[in-house]
Amino acid sequence: MPRAWLGACVLGLLLAARALAAAPTPPATRAAADVLATTPGGKDRDRALAAWAKRAPLDDLLWVLRRGAAEFAGTELLLVQAAQARVSPAQVPLARQLVLRAAMLDPKPRPGAPAAADLERLRPRASVFRIATLLPDVGDYASYATSVSRGLEQGLAWQRAGDALPLELVRLSTGDEDPVRAVAMFDSISHVCGVAVGALLSVPTLAVAAAARTIDAPLVSPTATDESIGSVGPGITQVGPGQRERGRALARGLVASGQRVALAGERGALRGAFARGFAEECEAIGAPIVRQEAYPAGGGDFRAIARSLKAAQAQVAFWDGEPREAELLVKQLATESVRVQLCGGSGLAPEQHHATTRALLDGAVWVGEDWALLPALQAAADSLAREQGEDGGAGSLWVRGFLAGRSIAQAIDRGARTPVDVARALRSRGGAPEPRGFLDVTPLGARLPLFVAQRGRAVERGAP
Repeated sequence: MPRAWLGACVLGLLLAARALAAAPTPPATRAAADVLATTPGGKDRDRALAAWAKRAPLDDLLWVLRRGAAEFAGTELLLVQAAQARVSPAQVPLARQLVLRAAMLDPKPRPGAPAAADLERLRPRASVFRIATLLPDVGDYASYATSVSRGLEQGLAWQRAGDALPLELVRLSTGDEDPVRAVAMFDSISHVCGVAVGALLSVPTLAVAAAARTIDAPLVSPTATDESIGSVGPGITQVGPGQRERGRALARGLVASGQRVALAGERGALRGAFARGFAEECEAIGAPIVRQEAYPAGGGDFRAIARSLKAAQAQVAFWDGEPREAELLVKQLATESVRVQLCGGSGLAPEQHHATTRALLDGAVWVGEDWALLPALQAAADSLAREQGEDGGAGSLWVRGFLAGRSIAQAIDRGARTPVDVARALRSRGGAPEPRGFLDVTPLGARLPLFVAQRGRAVERGAP
């Protein structure tokens, strides 16, 4: 008996060792699991992947699940179910997306359940780890698109943690900015890409924005100038800067509490977002608006305007209009001996005026029309851009792409895991929704520079 018992034990150990040797080894890393999920196999492959999925963090599962249907080798449902087991009650959009995806993949759907094709239209595979670009690659705008794309690529990678989940760019062409092609390209990838960036011009961007709204997909417009784009839908955002933001930046950088402020300009301009933003910020600072002088399109009585500003004892005068009108205004201010800090838009820039007018513009301040980066960040961006082939460093288009990419990456790194999450994060400004859809890029190192006219040329105000 002892010998038989011993033999049975030895046999059992040998069989156990053989079973252990034959058992598939779970992948050791997220990248290895990603490869295994797309590798044809059978039960051993599935057991190994299931063993990894059982202990994998939710983010690793979601990253592997960024792939489309054709990329998986029969492993998609296994991974979806593992992810469902890890979703917290607070992650409502993610839980919903995974439920839809599991139902779409169910080999035995319940009677009356929606068809898989109907569920697929709800984009349950759209992954925030895949970002689409919709930019031209031919025609007059191709080189501009290259700069935007280069900046976007760097923005997506900028100063991310070493363990941050990789983000993939899916590059699609809008041809020569054809709106029909842009929408077709968006439709072709919206089922797998959780975020899209593009197009370059306003018309195709508006077309894509309308398509994105119908499926609640987030779209970031890096360069389109039409400020209504952000109002197309709750997931549409713009890099900007918007005119209201420019006006507020001008007031913040120039006006002090208690100063008396006047506004002058063509009637339509004073009703515009630039003037409104300036006035709103002045009121927030505690600088009262003591006079508003609006004149009809084509010009006004600048003598009367100058005398009105003098009578109101205005210390700061905001003006917005055509350079020709600025010339008439500063000449009349000089004639009436009105001492006032003149400020406004780029119509005050000396290069737009004759030499005789430039002297009268000395001291006038205006706000830039595009974002710039803080000096240290600009230096780093210039170096990166030159490595990419941008001879002039990080120009405005590169910077716009960079800010778009940085905003998207930041939203994802802070926990956005579905297109809905990304859209909410991008539209947030100080914890509240931003109704016009302009990205909050100042925390990322962006600024709106102020310029001052000195001896007939433009100098950045505050620059060393």
